[in-house]
Amino acid sequence: LSASNDETVRLWNLKVPTCIAIFAGHHGHREAVLSIDWHPLGQEFVSSGMDGMIKIWSCQENDVQKAIQDSFSPANQAVTVAGDDERSNFPTVTCQLPIFSTTKLHTDFVDCVQYCGDLILSKSSNVVSLWKPELSKTDCNSNNSRSNGPFKVSIKDSENFIHLQNYNVTACESWYVRFGTDMECKMLAVGNCLGGIRLWEIGGAKKYQNVHNPNCSATVRMVSFSPDGRIMMAVTDDSHVWKFDVRSDTKKYTS
Repeated sequence: LSASNDETVRLWNLKVPTCIAIFAGHHGHREAVLSIDWHPLGQEFVSSGMDGMIKIWSCQENDVQKAIQDSFSPANQAVTVAGDDERSNFPTVTCQLPIFSTTKLHTDFVDCVQYCGDLILSKSSNVVSLWKPELSKTDCNSNNSRSNGPFKVSIKDSENFIHLQNYNVTACESWYVRFGTDMECKMLAVGNCLGGIRLWEIGGAKKYQNVHNPNCSATVRMVSFSPDGRIMMAVTDDSHVWKFDVRSDTKKYTS
């Protein structure tokens, strides 16, 4: 998946370089798309942007599924080998209808969004919110499980959600400051414009830990955890990359 300044999200075949589907249009984003993330099952994804909208899109629609299969066909592989000019003949699908869309959760741009199981974390300015979308769906197989194929959603019923918790951050008004979680979605971390990082236990108490390097005063743009959750990396506006041992009581750091 790729998010773009042209208000679109695009699905690509990386093995046979082809744009399979474009998610945009009348019910799509109205400004640049800033963040996207796959659902753990890989059948849908969430997007957010400068327009303050958060949308969920399904890849289980029949035309999208057919386009995915066609992108792996021998005929398309032959066209790919032939060159870029002929590759544009692949019939890219356009999907204009998300299965969920809301502007009620945040009042400003949403510069980071991520699935946490079936829940979603989204960030706007000084707050990261944990919430659950309520998808009003009629499963084609009369089964409400996400794993059993495509479902239809009424646009008027697709904006409801259950707000679970807010994680407040200070001095984080700059846009495109991205949070990070460990692989098990047990820890949440987000930086700010003063070089500090706040660390929470997702779903636990609202109390946070401050992780700070006295040598860093620049905006922390992004944090990322190691697979085992013991190490956290942070990148800052002054071109530094900082490494923190978040399981240590002293929160040791190196650059």
